Amino acid sequence: MYIVTSTVTVPEEKTDDLIAIYQQRSRRVDKAEGFVSFRLIQNTKKLNELTVHLEWASKKHISNG
Repeated sequence: MYIVTSTVTVPEEKTDDLIAIYQQRSRRVDKAEGFVSFRLIQNTKKLNELTVHLEWASKKHISNG
């Protein structure tokens, strides 16, 4: 398993817009070989902090994805 995370802090008034963008993502990555899961995580104490969590079967898959 290989996990890639990215955390962003956005202006509070744009948080819902960014969440909506991720909810409407194309999902092309979902079909990539070795892709396991996608999660968008919102910090419960800092609502404008979002973490994208991508899980892959192995590190080699992220290079090919």
